[in-house]
Amino acid sequence: PNFVVPDFGFPFGCVNTNLDSTAYCSEVFPCFCLLPEYVVITEGTCEKKGYIDILSEPLCRAVMNNGYYGTRDQNQNGKLDATEMYPNPVIDSTGTPPGCWPVDPIVQELDPNFVVPDFGFPFACVNTNLHSPAYCSESFPCFCLKPPPPPPPPPPVPPYVVIKMGNCAKYGFEDIVDEPTCRAVMNNGYYNTRD
Repeated sequence: PNFVVPDFGFPFGCVNTNLDSTAYCSEVFPCFCLLPEYVVITEGTCEKKGYIDILSEPLCRAVMNNGYYGTRDQNQNGKLDATEMYPNPVIDSTGTPPGCWPVDPIVQELDPNFVVPDFGFPFACVNTNLHSPAYCSESFPCFCLKPPPPPPPPPPVPPYVVIKMGNCAKYGFEDIVDEPTCRAVMNNGYYNTRD
C-alpha cells in the first residue's frame, strides 16, 4: 500500500545494493540470480578434484537445466527435460557419489540392480553424504561448483604524506577517496603501529 509508482510507470526493475537487506524474494518481488560457475566430472569426487559439492536441490536443478537436461528428451515426449518438473530426490547414500548428478537411463544397462523410481526418468539426485566412498563416473557424472577465486591482493601502497592541519588540497596533495587505497595507506602507516 505504501509503494509509489514512479512517473515513468511500469515495467521497470530494481537493483537493491543493500546486501544486508532482510527482505526475501517472493511472487511479488521475484529475484534474478546468476548461476555460479560449475564443471562436470566423470571420475573421483568434486572434493578430491578441488571443487565444491552441490548440496542444494534448487541449485542442482538449475545447473542440470542449464547444461545436461537442456539438450535431452529422455521421455521422448517432444519436450526438453529442462522444461519438465522432474523430481530431484535428496538422499543420504553410500552407494552413489556425493553431491549433484543426473540419472541417465543408461544406468539401467550398467547396473542391473538399479531400481527406477515410480516417477520414472528424467531425474537427478542430491546425495548429502559427503563421506560416500562412491566416485563420479560416466554413468554418474557429478556437477560441481568451481571454488570462488582468491581475494585480490591488496593494492600497492602509493606514496603518501600525513598532514595534521588544513586539508590535502591546501598543500597541493590529492585526497584519498577510494576505500582500497585508504585501507592500504592506513594499514601501512597508521594501524601497523597500534594494537
